Formats: sequence, structure tokens, C-alpha cells
Amino acid sequence: MKALRQEADELLGTSDVVGDIETANKLIWAGAVANETMRLRPVTPVVVILEAKVETVIDDLLVPAGTRVFVLSRPAACDPDHFDEPRAFRPRRWLGETAGAHDVSAHIPFGSGPRICPGRTLALIEMKVLLSMLYRNFDVERVNGAEGVRENFVFLMSPVGLKVRLRRRSSALADTATG
Repeated sequence: MKALRQEADELLGTSDVVGDIETANKLIWAGAVANETMRLRPVTPVVVILEAKVETVIDDLLVPAGTRVFVLSRPAACDPDHFDEPRAFRPRRWLGETAGAHDVSAHIPFGSGPRICPGRTLALIEMKVLLSMLYRNFDVERVNGAEGVRENFVFLMSPVGLKVRLRRRSSALADTATG
């Protein structure tokens, strides 16, 4: 949180929100937080529905031609062969600060290849802008413990029971009042 706030304070200056794409592209820490969050809790854990065009064998599993295949994004992203300490929330791994495994090809929240989500770039910018706005303007505090939080899966994953409190930062008010 401290790093998100510091980045937002430095880049946004007296503004409450990002004002242009150049500034949004400089939100490196916010981008790392967004990627790490999606690695651990993808919005859509079933990324792509594919159809095998030819008979294929994966390890000891035969996939006949015409079989529909669902790709689950979370198992590979939480596998120690692909990410060092895979269950830990470590945004720094996206900044090149990792000594262990960091296989970005195992992180596919937007799919991959020719069917990658066309809205990927916009979604990443939106996440970075939102994170910077939140931490520039508010103190974000969790209200309850993790024991009451669970995941709800319909088509998208969303938390149930996660409560946070936002308090307007007095320094943000003072900065914007003078800007």
C-alpha cells in the first residue's frame, strides 16, 4: 500500500486522478499489483474454450479431435514450477525482483495467442488508474478478517464478504485544494 501511495503521490501531483495516457503508463507499481492480483485471483478463471483440431496427447491424456477444452488459468499461476512462493502476494516479482521461478507464460488472465482478449491493454490501464486514484485519495482499510471472505463463481470470480473502509486522506484534500 505504501508503494502504491508513493507512486500515485509522485505521478499525480495535485490531481486526484491520472490525467493522460503517458502518466498512466508510468504507473509501474500499480501495474505490478494488478498483475499479481490477477495471478492469484483471476477475474475469469476459465480463460478460453478451445476445440482440438487434431488428435492430441498431453502427458498420458488423449484429446480426440473435436473435443472441447477449457483452460483453467489459476493452477499454472499457483504452481511452484512457474512462480517462486506461488501462494504469496509479491508484486515485486513483476518488477524483475525475484530470485526464483517467474514464468510469465503461465500467467494468462486474458488468454493467449491469436485469441487473446482484445481489451487487455484497456483493462490493464483501467486497473492501474483505479489503484492510483484509490491510494492517492483514500486510506484503504480492511474491516473484517479473511475467514469471512469466499469466492463466488458465476462466469466471473468475485469476493463475497470482503469489506473495506475508505477514508479521504487529509493530505490529498490539502493537495487538491491548493491545485
